[in-house]
Amino acid sequence: MGRFILLFFLLTVILGAVFTFDIPFRWVANLPGDFSVYWQGYDVIIPAGSAFVFSLITSIFLFVLGRR
Repeated sequence: MGRFILLFFLLTVILGAVFTFDIPFRWVANLPGDFSVYWQGYDVIIPAGSAFVFSLITSIFLFVLGRR
């Protein structure tokens, strides 16, 4: 339980720093597998490749964190 509270705290601090200092993430929605549709003034972005990379990194991190 303590690990998850620490993980939540660290993620909150990191997200707060990203939004506070306006750190750009240009690679999000620009990876292969990300789909962008521009149609009559509407922009639809489906970040499938970015979601896959985020899921892979999160799974590896939680696997390493969960090992005892």
